[in-house]
Amino acid sequence: MTKPIAIVSEPKAISFWNISRQITKVLRKEGLEAKLYPWTSHNIKEPNIIFMGNLFQDTAKHMIRFKPDRNVVFYGVTEGVPLLDQTSLQVLDDVKVITPSLYSKECLKQANIKVTDVIPHGIDLTLKPDQLFKEKMKQFLPPPSNVQPSNVMFCISGNVQRKGLDKLLIAYKTIQHIVKDSYLILHSGTGDINISVMQEAIDLQRFLWTNSWGLLSPDKIASLYSLSDYYVQPSMSEGFGLTYLEAFQWDLPVIGVNCPATAEIVKDGYTGILLPVTRTEDIIWQQHHAIRLYHYTIDSLIDSILCFTDENIRIKMSVNAKKEKQKWNMFEIYTRFIKYMI
Repeated sequence: MTKPIAIVSEPKAISFWNISRQITKVLRKEGLEAKLYPWTSHNIKEPNIIFMGNLFQDTAKHMIRFKPDRNVVFYGVTEGVPLLDQTSLQVLDDVKVITPSLYSKECLKQANIKVTDVIPHGIDLTLKPDQLFKEKMKQFLPPPSNVQPSNVMFCISGNVQRKGLDKLLIAYKTIQHIVKDSYLILHSGTGDINISVMQEAIDLQRFLWTNSWGLLSPDKIASLYSLSDYYVQPSMSEGFGLTYLEAFQWDLPVIGVNCPATAEIVKDGYTGILLPVTRTEDIIWQQHHAIRLYHYTIDSLIDSILCFTDENIRIKMSVNAKKEKQKWNMFEIYTRFIKYMI
C-alpha cells in the first residue's frame, strides 16, 4: 500500500497549481491519500513528496527541507538550461526528476541533471464550462454577419516578452481589416507588454482583453475556449505548452511556433499550423545560456490566421483535435507517478 502523498506547488504560478490539483484529483481517484500544499507550508508530514515547479535555483532549494527522510519526486519544466548553483545541484542528487517534455529533458541533460522519466501534462476531460460566465462573455461578441463564418480566436498567455503578445496584436491589426467577423479574446494580465496602450495606439477593434476579470477558475477559462473557433499561441519558447492541450479539449485547432516543445504536441497540418522559425536567439544570464527564443515573422502569423478563415480547414483540424485529446487524458497520464511512490 502506497503511503500518503503531498503534492507541493506555488499557488501564484497558476498553471503549476492547476496541474498539481489535477494530479491530486487523479491520485485520490486511485484510492491514494493525497493532499495539495503551497510550497511555503510548514505542515507537510507525508513521506512522499511530488514537487511541481519551474526548475531554477530557488525552486530547488525549497526541496532541501524534505531531505533526506522523504521520497521526493520533482516534476519540473524548464524553457532552457536551468540556472542552478552547487547547493541546488546537490539537492537534486537523490531526487527523482521528471519532466513533461523531451525538450525539458534535453535542457536538464545539458545541465548534467539526470531525468528519471518524461510524463507529459494531461487535461481533465470531465471539466465543464461555467455556463453563467459563458453567457456573460457572449454579450461582448458581435453577432456573426452573413459575410462569412464566425472567426473568434483565443489566446491565454503570461504577459512576458517571450510569449509574443505584441506580435499577436500587430498581426490582428491587419486581420481585423481583412476578416470582417474576426474577434480576438486575450486572457493575460499586466506585464512586459502594455496591452491597453498598444490596443489604443494601433486602434484594435473587436477585441476583448479579460484582465479586468482577474484570475479565472478552470471552468471560466473553459468557457472562453468554448466560445472560440481556434486558438493562437505566439510564444517563442515553451517548456511544454499546456494551453495547446486545453485547446484540443474543446476541439479547437491551434496556431503555434515550430519549436520545442510545441512541436511535440501540435502536428503541423493535422491539429494546427506551426509557424516556420526564421532565426533563434540565446538569452544569456550569469554567463550561462538560460533560454532560447525561436523567432518567426508577423507575416507568417497573419497567413496562418487567414488560413483558418477557411471553415473547411478549421472543421477538418477540429475533428483531428477531438481525436488527439483522448491521448492526453490526465486520468491515464498522472497514474504513472504512482510507481515512484513508496
